[in-house]
Amino acid sequence: MSNNTLSKIQKMIDISNEMKNDGYACEFVDDYSGRGMFGKTCCGFIIDDIFEVKYRMREKGIKVKAVEDDMGLSHIVYYPSISFSQRG
Repeated sequence: MSNNTLSKIQKMIDISNEMKNDGYACEFVDDYSGRGMFGKTCCGFIIDDIFEVKYRMREKGIKVKAVEDDMGLSHIVYYPSISFSQRG
């Protein structure tokens, strides 16, 4: 895993913690497998405000493709290009 990927993951963890401190329901996940990912996993956020998390990602300089999905009462915003897994 590259240092750049580790830096992005650390920034995502920081965003999750900041959002929780600001009163948002936000959970960082490192093992999400979205539609069409065929078992590969990536990092993302289970969140109630998708726009806020995407804004904070851009503010931290992370400009990669985000995918959104509805999870009933909450949403997930995930980033297929950011993964802990070597195959992700």
